[in-house]
Amino acid sequence: RARCLELLKEMGTKGVKPNTSTFNTLISAAVSNSDHEAASTLYKLMSELKVEPDRFTFTTIMKNFSDQRKPEEVQRVFRQLDSSPFGGADKIAFNCLIGAYGKAGRLAEAEQMYNQMLGRGIRPDSVTYNSLVRACCAEKDTKNAVIFIKRASKIQKIQIAPALYDVTIKLCVADEKYHWAESMVRCLSEVVVSGGGGGNLKEEDLELRRQFVQLSKEESSRSKKKRASKNESVAIERVKFWVGLPNNYYDYDE
Repeated sequence: RARCLELLKEMGTKGVKPNTSTFNTLISAAVSNSDHEAASTLYKLMSELKVEPDRFTFTTIMKNFSDQRKPEEVQRVFRQLDSSPFGGADKIAFNCLIGAYGKAGRLAEAEQMYNQMLGRGIRPDSVTYNSLVRACCAEKDTKNAVIFIKRASKIQKIQIAPALYDVTIKLCVADEKYHWAESMVRCLSEVVVSGGGGGNLKEEDLELRRQFVQLSKEESSRSKKKRASKNESVAIERVKFWVGLPNNYYDYDE
């Protein structure tokens, strides 16, 4: 931050007035270095010096606030951009705001912005869908995570991060939605086979995921049968107890 301000001071002593490009360069450098305080200070100083921001300024500072998990600040800058003479918010701006809501686990607001995006005829991309799936996973909304992944898988060039597939598969298993988990493995497999993404995943990696789902499914089935058998035994012993026959009713911990 000190270096950025020093550069501005040097320009001032030389009679050089910083312009939009100057501030954009400094703000971008601060954001790239995760110096969020410096980026915010520069943006505020830009306003104080009455230097007009452009679309790049708005989206860069939105990213700065998004990285800090400050969705309200991202929304504030988004609205400024949307009402500016630059033609309204674009895909990058929508993605910044959806991403900010996603990082904060605020799925309802992320979905709302997604629908606004569609309403304006702006096509979502990989960044959009990854942010939405991330928000679903953060809220443990398994159903919507599956819906967004399936929707994304049908769109050419849209890639969901393998890590988000894995989180979604685990959520499906935890909810005992094994058919959903299997469909997620199939989606990931199709992506890998088509060469459309999947990182460095190989067939053996996909097989591990299939086995995880299958073994979890089998274990769940065994547990349910065991509980059912115990419940049946308890019911029988309860009847014996009430009719006065020898029983083991009190041996069961209900």
